[in-house]
Amino acid sequence: MFKRILCALMASLMLLPLAACSDSKVNPSNDSANASGNANANGEGEEETRKFLDDMPEKMDFEGKQMRFIVEEGANGNLSELSIRVEEDTGDVVDSAVFNRNLVVSDRLNVEISLVDCLQGGNTVAPLVRTSVNAGSDDYDVIGLYQYFGASFASENMLLNMASFPYNDFKREYWGSMYIDAMSYKGKVFWATGDLALRYTGGMYVTYVNDTIWNNYYAGQNIYDVVDEGAWTIDKLYEYTSAVYEDRNADGAVDANDTLGLALVYNDLIDGMCAGLMVEFGRVDDNGNPYISLNNEHTISAYEKLYKLTHGNPGFIQPSTDDSITLMTKFNEGRYMITINKLYQSAIYLREMEDDFK
Repeated sequence: MFKRILCALMASLMLLPLAACSDSKVNPSNDSANASGNANANGEGEEETRKFLDDMPEKMDFEGKQMRFIVEEGANGNLSELSIRVEEDTGDVVDSAVFNRNLVVSDRLNVEISLVDCLQGGNTVAPLVRTSVNAGSDDYDVIGLYQYFGASFASENMLLNMASFPYNDFKREYWGSMYIDAMSYKGKVFWATGDLALRYTGGMYVTYVNDTIWNNYYAGQNIYDVVDEGAWTIDKLYEYTSAVYEDRNADGAVDANDTLGLALVYNDLIDGMCAGLMVEFGRVDDNGNPYISLNNEHTISAYEKLYKLTHGNPGFIQPSTDDSITLMTKFNEGRYMITINKLYQSAIYLREMEDDFK
């Protein structure tokens, strides 16, 4: 029970400071009187402020126990490792937040945060975890991996139900409540995410727009106004991008060296597009059992629009290699007016981009 409580408290606390603080200092005092005082000082309602706090005692002592993480890292970045461990405060805003968060958590709970391993690849952590648990070993406390490869752990009785732990309020602002609700089963929570996981926030799909190309074709139109007016739809995306094409190398063929309205890759980006189109992959019946709900008119309409966007669009190109490297490198070079990719890709590929972009 000691370890179960530690696991729950660590998950809650490591999420909290990143969400609650914009500078590098975190106030570990968070009893109800302190929460009320902060709310009054900031001119905000106490209940609103409370969403960013926790209900744990101000000081707890777990006698220096280790909290051991093992995580999986995909290509193009080190956000999984950075979510757990930063060796020093480099001054970078994210590094500082993680570094100081760990100091606060370690001091408040008297624990040691340990990243056992950060493995590269799409299915590296799951086999190790399964072997460890089946052998009755005690190697890890928290695992972070690609959901596809670890979803079955719950049905295999390898995970603890976090909904039964004290102090876990998954409706707080720093938890990914929609994800947690979707992954829960009859009130049991085996998977959780939130501000702790930088890939959760960094993995959000966003639309990147090259200002130079946009202004060449749509001078005087502000794309933010289109969004604010609720008019930014997949039909509008087709309308804007299908009119953009320039044969820059004058070879008479559409290729990656031309100027194009839209470029996309077909891997997991399609998941993001479907989410934006409100496609429902599954629902839960009255008995709490999940079932597949894809077969409906809305799904068909959404995929027809996606097909038109990518197969009937004269301003569209799919890079020859289905990866973010080619896509984001060419966007950096000013070849595409619009592309859609994950938020964290901007820090990797667009820091030195000459054209302004949104």
